Order: sequence, then C-alpha cells, then structure tokens
Amino acid sequence: MGNSLYIVNLIDNLFMRNQQKFITRLKKLMDENNDNNSTLAKKIGASNQAVSMWLLGQGDPKFVYIENIAYCYDVSIDYLTGKEDY
Repeated sequence: MGNSLYIVNLIDNLFMRNQQKFITRLKKLMDENNDNNSTLAKKIGASNQAVSMWLLGQGDPKFVYIENIAYCYDVSIDYLTGKEDY
C-alpha cells in the first residue's frame, strides 16, 4: 500500500511541475481528435466541469483520469504529463 501511495505522490509532483505542458498537450490532442470538453469527459468517465478546470489550470486530474486520457489518445502518461516529448 505504501508503495502505491508513493507512486501516486510522485506522479502528482511531476504533474504539478509540468501542468502547462499537460494543458497544452491535452488541448492539442483534443483538437486532433475533434473532442470538446464534453466528449472527452464522456470518454474518460469524468465530469465536463472537471475537464474544464484542468484546461484552465484550476484543478489537477486524479491519476485514473490521466491514465484514461493517455489510453484514449494512445499516448504515454510520460508524454501527457510533460516528462517525455514522445
């Protein structure tokens, strides 16, 4: 259990440092796939309001949503969170 919490905290810290990259990449992926906030929210099981907050930099997605976004757009979590450039 402690190891899982460590991994989640590590990802949260990485995300916080790269939030602008996440926002930019998410917007790009959404545009490339003709998704708006509502369609992405439905695809990943989040609320439209949550997606809006992420895109405005006013909230951080839970790891499960980062996973779902990466899967939805067939990109790595590292790419999505700004750790890698692809």
